Amino acid sequence: MNLLADRLRGCRWLDACCGSGAVACEALQRGAAVVVAIERDPRVAALARQNLQAVAAGFATSRPMVTVHTADSLRWLVGGPQARQLDCFDIIYLDPPWSEGLHAPLTELIRRGGWLAAGGVLIWECPTAAVPVVPEGWNAKQLRHYGATTLMLMEPSMDPDPR
Repeated sequence: MNLLADRLRGCRWLDACCGSGAVACEALQRGAAVVVAIERDPRVAALARQNLQAVAAGFATSRPMVTVHTADSLRWLVGGPQARQLDCFDIIYLDPPWSEGLHAPLTELIRRGGWLAAGGVLIWECPTAAVPVVPEGWNAKQLRHYGATTLMLMEPSMDPDPR
């Protein structure tokens, strides 16, 4: 979160594979205004919902908006934010189950659907021993290794020919 400190206050955060919601909870604690979390396992999604609502309830004023969707991230991202009547996100955190090879397919849906706001950042959490290849259309801006875990901050490439 220290890497994102200057971006967190008031941001719209999407945790596309949230698990228990721990990372999204930290985003809330550091000032995210909107948190949307997606988890496919109904029991784990219920835990994430409970955790995020508990953190959000701790704010005396201006409670952040928290939504947890029990869904498969690949299916949820199809169609883009307009189809779901949502704003796009300033920060998208992506930590899918490492063995499932979902980093690139989810990233493509994020790009194609227009989920990331202009100037936004996509964060991959992945195994240090097998960092996925950065997909076409994206630039890796920072890469940080923390033992067996790597964080990669990415931004969309600027298309030199907008035709």
